[in-house]
Amino acid sequence: MTKDLQDTTIFYGECNDRRQFGTGFAVHKSIVPLVTEFKSTNPRISILTIKGKFFDITFLNGHAPTEEKTPEEKDDFYENLEQTLNEIPRNRIRIVLGDFNAKLGKENIFRTTIGLVVKSTMFPRKDIYKGTWKAPNSRYTNQIDHVMINTRFKNCIQEVKTVRGADCDSDHYLVKGKLNVKLKKLGVRKGTMVDRYEVNKFKDKTVCDLFKQRMNEAMSNLHINQLDTIDGKWEAIKETLKVVTDTTIGKQKKVKKPWFNTSCEEALNRRKEARLQWINDPTNREKESTYKERQKEASNIFRFEKRKLMQLMGGYKKHERFLKNEDGSIITEQDKIIEKWKEYFDQLLNCEDPLETFTWISSDPNDSECPPPSRIEVVNQLNRLKNNKTPGEDGIQGEILKNLDKVAINRIHDIIENLWSEEQLPKD
Repeated sequence: MTKDLQDTTIFYGECNDRRQFGTGFAVHKSIVPLVTEFKSTNPRISILTIKGKFFDITFLNGHAPTEEKTPEEKDDFYENLEQTLNEIPRNRIRIVLGDFNAKLGKENIFRTTIGLVVKSTMFPRKDIYKGTWKAPNSRYTNQIDHVMINTRFKNCIQEVKTVRGADCDSDHYLVKGKLNVKLKKLGVRKGTMVDRYEVNKFKDKTVCDLFKQRMNEAMSNLHINQLDTIDGKWEAIKETLKVVTDTTIGKQKKVKKPWFNTSCEEALNRRKEARLQWINDPTNREKESTYKERQKEASNIFRFEKRKLMQLMGGYKKHERFLKNEDGSIITEQDKIIEKWKEYFDQLLNCEDPLETFTWISSDPNDSECPPPSRIEVVNQLNRLKNNKTPGEDGIQGEILKNLDKVAINRIHDIIENLWSEEQLPKD
């Protein structure tokens, strides 16, 4: 399963029955086209493969059970881990990372047995850059999150360190690694960036009147008859439409989280400030208690704002998947739905030949003269445009064309008549 979040795509796997565990990867959107495989083995193990220039890279994310878990659960995890590693082809760069809930030592008993090198304990660092997890009510930090790589490619990882400044509202610190590997080059797609305007402002009659007034003045001062080509005429009209629209209603602002308002931002800043003070003085119990209070306060504010937005939107609505049977009964089980679709396509694609056929006879072409569209027809077609649709390459939304004045519509009608007579379309 995937989810887009700003400039990142999150690949995540399944969780257990109690909605616990679950592993995944956060991949920048520029690298997403290089992802060739994502597989969730179980709630504790998932793998991600990225296409490389010389060798493909497979990341294995693991979440090992803690000490209080049963021996059976521990054995199942490491058996699945070893089996998943053995299924990865040997010619790939295999990187194992995650929360393994284990500290490593220098004794021979800690030596690797599955062909991996632990890189998280290899680089000389200060103690503040080693610890990855701070135990509750403890002044000590333990290094239990690790990064490992197969021995053949061990020099590809050039750095592994803990980044304490990253605030992800967790008792674990972020572990950063630097990987020196060439990825496969992708063909650069030359696309056109399209701006979207705040067309919701057209609901205000005052804004509509101001828009038509400014458009009338701009189009009246536009001398397109002096231009020779259709491309030049359309370019002049298009730029005039964009300039007037931008100055009147402005461009649409991207809202990443509509529920994240000023109170949420203030709570987040208070939490960050309390966390920074506690990290700089970890032995101070008062600062630790203040951080815990700010953490709980921010979580409550976030939850409250999210629920308030959901209530305004009509509440949470579960997406139901069901089919209707021949007898009118409803099918809700996933297995039965899949079987029903299988039967449907089996009948659709393996039908018998028709009993009756017909012969198509070509008719003579219609050579009668067709007049160009009238101004009324142009107005009717503009009014039939649907709202809230993505614009084309010209970047002009349907709501803008539906609110044009008479002079602008006449300009567009003149362009259409020229296109009709010269039988030539502009480039965009």
